[in-house]
Amino acid sequence: MATDPSEIESSSTVAPIYPFNEPGHSVVLYDGPIGGVLDRDLPGRLELGSVPNPQLDWSIQRGPTDWVSGGGAVTLLLRRPDGELAVPAAYRNSDGGWTNGLTVGDPEAPLARVVAHWINLPELGSGLLRSR
Repeated sequence: MATDPSEIESSSTVAPIYPFNEPGHSVVLYDGPIGGVLDRDLPGRLELGSVPNPQLDWSIQRGPTDWVSGGGAVTLLLRRPDGELAVPAAYRNSDGGWTNGLTVGDPEAPLARVVAHWINLPELGSGLLRSR
């Protein structure tokens, strides 16, 4: 006998790729060691934000004696289990900044499927999101 969809338990949810958070809060894309700022790795994060504008921000946790110039361009090195990922970035201050994007994997590789994770965006108005 087939189950009526209205009788399915609402507690049976699908686990998201990234944990859901409050509307407008950033989504943590990377949390781990970051090289390229000093001569050693520092704890850091890469986050996707949406308020006040879409942004891809990075931050590091410096120690009290760590001096970072905090100006110009920098190439961050994210230490991942599958290898190191170089991310072109810029400083906002001595503790972090932004990046205009990055590529993970081979951009020419054929895709078998795509998994998208929707985040809680602020109200964007009508006509700003389009499919191509």
